[in-house]
Amino acid sequence: MVADGWFEVLPDEVALSKIFVVGAGGIGCEILKDLLIAGFRDISVIDLDTIECSNLNRQFLFRNEHVGMSKAKVAATTALRYAPCFPARHVEIKPFHASVTDQAFDVDFFKQFRLVISALDNAGARSHVNRLCLTTNTPMIDCGTRGSVGQVCVILKGKTECYDCLPRPAEKQYASCTIRNTPSEPIHCIIWSKFLFNQLFGLSDESEDVSPEQSDAKTGSEAAADAEPTSSGNAVDVQMQQWTSKLGVTIKKYAVAVEYDAKRILERLFVNDIKYLHRLENCWINRLKPDMLEIEDLLNELEKGESTSEWADWLEREKKPWNLLQCVAVAVNGIRVLKKRLDAQAEDAFLTWDKDDDVAVDFITAFANLRSYAFHLPILSRFEVLSLAGKIIPAVATTNAVVAGLAAMKTVEVLKEGKVEMSAVFLGANDCGSTMKGQLVCPPNEKCLSCCPFARAILKVNLSTFTVRELEQKIMLKELRMRSPDVFFVGPSGASQILSSEPGELDALKEKTFSQCGISHGSRFTCKDFELDFTAELLVMHSEDMPSSGYLFECYDSVESEEGPPAKKVRTDDVVSTSLTS
Repeated sequence: MVADGWFEVLPDEVALSKIFVVGAGGIGCEILKDLLIAGFRDISVIDLDTIECSNLNRQFLFRNEHVGMSKAKVAATTALRYAPCFPARHVEIKPFHASVTDQAFDVDFFKQFRLVISALDNAGARSHVNRLCLTTNTPMIDCGTRGSVGQVCVILKGKTECYDCLPRPAEKQYASCTIRNTPSEPIHCIIWSKFLFNQLFGLSDESEDVSPEQSDAKTGSEAAADAEPTSSGNAVDVQMQQWTSKLGVTIKKYAVAVEYDAKRILERLFVNDIKYLHRLENCWINRLKPDMLEIEDLLNELEKGESTSEWADWLEREKKPWNLLQCVAVAVNGIRVLKKRLDAQAEDAFLTWDKDDDVAVDFITAFANLRSYAFHLPILSRFEVLSLAGKIIPAVATTNAVVAGLAAMKTVEVLKEGKVEMSAVFLGANDCGSTMKGQLVCPPNEKCLSCCPFARAILKVNLSTFTVRELEQKIMLKELRMRSPDVFFVGPSGASQILSSEPGELDALKEKTFSQCGISHGSRFTCKDFELDFTAELLVMHSEDMPSSGYLFECYDSVESEEGPPAKKVRTDDVVSTSLTS
């Protein structure tokens, strides 16, 4: 089983190196096999996922009997058959059924390894592993495939580009009015349903509101005057409808007010909101008005146990578009199950949409298709919705195998030589077949927030509306990718701290705006993450025209100028920058 090649001469000091493989999916399974064949004897592997039927065609370490079990644990056991001379030579694969972003896998944990191999399909997690490897000066090999293309990149601190040095592909933008008022493609409904998930159960954002845009509609009082009872017809429902019409209450507040009653939520979304959209006369000059769904009739059919809400088998449920009654049944169940999960969390906790969570995928499939039914759009199968919502391109087992083999070769090269001639190898396809192309070592990007020892950036916000909590969630955790940020600034009364890495400390400041904290145009934040050994300085600039939750953010080389260079990274309420990845 072992090739008679250069792997046989692997010296013990290399073979006994501790290797950490992050991800036990299509690439991760191949990497474990290749590392064992190469002669490595001390490997750890981590993966949060469990094995699904859909994994079996390309993740060769798994079999039917493993479905539902931990990927990391099963892979660690079944891969041992590829170890040379097993069991005469001691080989250990230590599995972790967890997320690599958990607090347990911190700087001290990463310090024990001589090299880390990332086989992740999530950009956020890859960036997180990249940051930890840079902090601990641990060589990293980042692997990825997308259909028939793939790449293997070696990351050495201070010598090569890191994962964050290269710009990610620009996110496709959709106007919020299209998402909320006039969807014309199924993808618009899928984005809307993901926004709905966040509004009801996740970390909500004003730019992800699912209620109709009101700029072209009649006034709130006019809409309230036209409000009619829903099919439930009682005084409470009439009062609730008038309340939402007058005040523009978000779906989150409405759901809380009606205690997440599925019927009322469905009627709000597919009766009241549709009725409101009918009032936007200019929107329907060249397109069909959306239909209000008969929610009560559909729910009554479900109560009678209509068989049309069921599926013959798994394949039919996965591959065939659901009928209207099936969508309602799944939507009602999704609200119930997800609300139960949310209630089991801590008070301020929230759920995160995950393409590997069956209930979460069912939820957006049902609500996206309900909206498609209302707007006369094509109805997609669950598989098609998942492909768009998770930006899934069918994996090619051969591509995974080639990329994993390259990763194993690069692992040996780095550990034996301490350097590489080619920092990246790209696998592609053209009319003549597959091709591999190497890239010479490129130095780190001077503007990379992960590589530079002291990062500088501009933050432009509306000081009267942007809060300290938004600073923590949107800037510290999202843009700067910190784990435990401490933020200081010099105000009128001297140096002050507005964010602390200590739990509970300074929480009273989080709902305050920058202005209320004494932060002014030209203030400078010093942001530290002692765990990651990372420091950044932010120059704060004020803009009256910035929406309440909007901001502009850009890293740059110097903060000599008060105005600084124009910021390019935008997040506003007018245009939704959306990434459909989990």
